[in-house]
Amino acid sequence: MFSDDRGVGVAGFSDYFRFKMIYKTGITWVDLDMVCLNYFNIDSDYLFIKEKIKNGNEYYEQITTSMMKFPAGSEFGEYLITESEKLISNRKVIPWGIIGPEFLNKACIEKDLEQYALGYLEACQISYYEVEKFVLKNTNLDISQKCLHLYNEMWRGIGINKNNIYNKNSIYEKLKNKYRVYEILDDLNLKSTKNYLEILKILWKFSKIRVYVRNPKRILKTLTLRK
Repeated sequence: MFSDDRGVGVAGFSDYFRFKMIYKTGITWVDLDMVCLNYFNIDSDYLFIKEKIKNGNEYYEQITTSMMKFPAGSEFGEYLITESEKLISNRKVIPWGIIGPEFLNKACIEKDLEQYALGYLEACQISYYEVEKFVLKNTNLDISQKCLHLYNEMWRGIGINKNNIYNKNSIYEKLKNKYRVYEILDDLNLKSTKNYLEILKILWKFSKIRVYVRNPKRILKTLTLRK
């Protein structure tokens, strides 16, 4: 067992674990915060998904570790494990992300497996840097796509409580109703509540008003442009 030097502490170990699990079993790995939107075929030997990455003002697609499949005992699986162990180097604490999505993306490109990756719109149409869209009302969602990554850890990082009840027209509430989450909670004698203060904090954090209050010069600039 080893830890990361930041974050939740087990992200690196989780990546290493899934590489070894798939290598030994050939079973598809799917993160618990992935939602299946429609049936799709995963009979191919390999399966990966891409996410949209933001780097400053630049955007690009990259294979991520949230869903993956490769054959048991495969050369690719052995390569992932061997290269991971070189980076881990028997340490109890490793740098965050060194065997994460960038590592897997590079390995897939080197082994010519990028062709087996779903595009980001098919699996991660709402990106990790815009997770507020899951809980705010009237965000468009293409329900014809295959699946959706909710990026649970990013919610925690910016203070969005997944146990809250949000606007009925939000993606999160529509998904909970589609998959009868409230019925399951009732069976378990558990309750979700509307914490209005937390919801107001989220609305304020991502509102345009906040941007102008924090940067009053933008108000003058906007008014000037409109003239």
